Amino acid sequence: MSIRRIFVPFALVWAALAGVAGAQTPVAVAIDAARAHQLGVALFAAARNDADARAVAIQSLEEAVALAPNERRYVLDLADAYLRSGTDVGAVLAIDLYEEVLAEDPQSDALRARLAEAYAAIGNFDAAMDFAARRLGIATPDPTAVSEVALLTMRSGRLDRGISLLEGVLRRSPKDNAARLFLATLYDARGDRTRALDFADAVAVIAPAKSPLAVEAERLATEWRRGAGR
Repeated sequence: MSIRRIFVPFALVWAALAGVAGAQTPVAVAIDAARAHQLGVALFAAARNDADARAVAIQSLEEAVALAPNERRYVLDLADAYLRSGTDVGAVLAIDLYEEVLAEDPQSDALRARLAEAYAAIGNFDAAMDFAARRLGIATPDPTAVSEVALLTMRSGRLDRGISLLEGVLRRSPKDNAARLFLATLYDARGDRTRALDFADAVAVIAPAKSPLAVEAERLATEWRRGAGR
């Protein structure tokens, strides 16, 4: 869906009003767009869980994009607001905008992360996992990509795929103890306690002593062994 198509109705109304009041210069339009964007961001931050206040904020962000449809920051802030509105409609609108921007910047890891989150919000975990998997495919994946895959795996129940993806990370990066610890939790969720303990014990040994990963690995291993009656 095109950004311009989304906002044509508002843009036409604005253009008509501008014609009555006198043509505005590009600088004036940019100033108006910046003000609408700034107001929308501030209102959304203040709205918290108030749906009506969020709607007002989103209207202001929509106005900013209608006035400056090529300003990527405005588009992404609007998409983020749609997603954080907590509605399926909002998530779908966010997906439309994220995908449009991703088409212009296909290497953006941040956009893939947003799309994975947005697709998960509407329950499309196949698409969400696809975008999360693409984040792992680059030479040096962002550390958050591993945690996103693990989270989506637990939410969707697609344990085999999640395990396969994280094992691929370990093959490429054997020192990635975060992936190793997430694998431990996924194997435990799948019912393979022995394999889960193997990964947890490995983290406890390889990770620096008393580091958060080592401490959590030791805690999980102790909990699992106690649960198994050992």
